[in-house]
Amino acid sequence: MEMENSPKELKGVVKINDDVIATIVAMALAEVKGIRPATGGSFMEELAEKLGKKPTPKGVKIEVDEDEVSVDLSITVEYGMKIPNLVWEVQEKIKETVEEMTGYKVKEVNVTVQGVHFARRVGEREEEG
Repeated sequence: MEMENSPKELKGVVKINDDVIATIVAMALAEVKGIRPATGGSFMEELAEKLGKKPTPKGVKIEVDEDEVSVDLSITVEYGMKIPNLVWEVQEKIKETVEEMTGYKVKEVNVTVQGVHFARRVGEREEEG
């Protein structure tokens, strides 16, 4: 006996809001060591602000065209990190996480490195430059 509304027969459209994708990007970035959003703070702080009142994490712009996503973001890197390697890691992490969670294809991840931050030894205050 066949069910009338089996999952294979259901039709409809699933749209994931850009803010949701931006949040996924911010969470993925929080897992990459040696970077911060270009606006200062941490990606998790940015995410907490977003959940409280901000519409999208700062420094993250999302564009969705049908089922393809383009991501533009600005970061600062920790002094001493190899920028090309770090940016590649950021791009791969975002691509992997967004595709896994949304089912959308990530068309491009454009990263702008807007600065370098200097971290002092543990227990001392961090400075930005």
